[in-house]
Amino acid sequence: MKKAILIIAALCAQFSGKLMAQAPMPFTLTGTMGQSAKSSKVYLVYQYEGQKYIDSATVVNRKFQVKGDIQNIVLATLVLDHNGIGLKKLLKTPVDEIDALKFYLHPSNIKLTLKDSVSTAVFTNSPVNQDYARLNALLGIKAEHKLYHLSAQMQKLRTPAAGNAYETYYDSLKAVRRPLLKQFVLQNPKSYIALIALIDYAGPFPDTAEIKPLFKKIDQGLRNNRTGQMFTMLLDSKVNVGIIAPDFAQNDVDGRPVKLSSFRGKYVLVDFWASWCAPCRAENPKLVEAFKLLKGKNFTILGISLDEHDTRAAWIKAIKDDGLAWTQLSDLKRHDNAVAVQYGIRAIPQNVLIDPKGKVIARNIEPTDLVAKIEQLNKDK
Repeated sequence: MKKAILIIAALCAQFSGKLMAQAPMPFTLTGTMGQSAKSSKVYLVYQYEGQKYIDSATVVNRKFQVKGDIQNIVLATLVLDHNGIGLKKLLKTPVDEIDALKFYLHPSNIKLTLKDSVSTAVFTNSPVNQDYARLNALLGIKAEHKLYHLSAQMQKLRTPAAGNAYETYYDSLKAVRRPLLKQFVLQNPKSYIALIALIDYAGPFPDTAEIKPLFKKIDQGLRNNRTGQMFTMLLDSKVNVGIIAPDFAQNDVDGRPVKLSSFRGKYVLVDFWASWCAPCRAENPKLVEAFKLLKGKNFTILGISLDEHDTRAAWIKAIKDDGLAWTQLSDLKRHDNAVAVQYGIRAIPQNVLIDPKGKVIARNIEPTDLVAKIEQLNKDK
């Protein structure tokens, strides 16, 4: 399949399916701004189990403080509002024009200092974020801004040229980053960020023969935390060709539960996607064409969306705009989607093809190959 958007690296210990939930613990985020800094407000944004949380604080005497409770380490974004325009307007500006900082929010007293921009802030007492800053410096993280821009262009224009530009840059960035990620893992086995780096290094379709030995080099305590357990579950996923696909149930767009097993007797392509996923949206027209060509041939598609509560309207709109005339399901938990975890989905778009008896017969089949595959299967019966 074409380039897929990696999703597991953003989980950051948020999976709640088979792992015991921890009690919320307090955090305090304190920032000290330099003389040249200009800001009236800061916003703290993070996600947990598909829900978005937004806290804010007013800057007083060049200081701000945000307090709250959190269950686990989560990837968060701190945004500085230099001109007092509000978060909604800020989020409509290009990503590389927003003064923002990605960091790991954890139960502790976290302190950071900044001169005139939060994007260059320095953490003074958070080993997790100090390690994260070292990793970002090693990777040259600003290169991702161009990737975000190209992804947005691909989704907006939906042309072959835009898609090729994204894929070419994605490949070049991946080639540079992978050895650096491995280097960080081997040199920092006791760091939580080494676990995050390994997840990124493993990529959408990991070679478990290589990744599992690297995973064992990471501190056992980290391997046993929620992020480590989540990664273990995904590495050990047994949803492979030849097995009976695990049954599941999720709600459709009208809130009605639908089971995979209700489609027994048909070939079913379980398609993992999301409204915000540019490669998914670029692939949808090809799926629509295949669906039309296979009408009446004992075949259907079952969509599993990794959207969230905040993007439910965008999910419904994408279904309509893209002409997706098949059943669509989601638990609206984004990266925590229970079926995605159950099926070992680390990136989207991905798919699983299931035969009328419920057996997996292919994974990640290209839409262009799907028609010939189903027609041949029907012929061979």
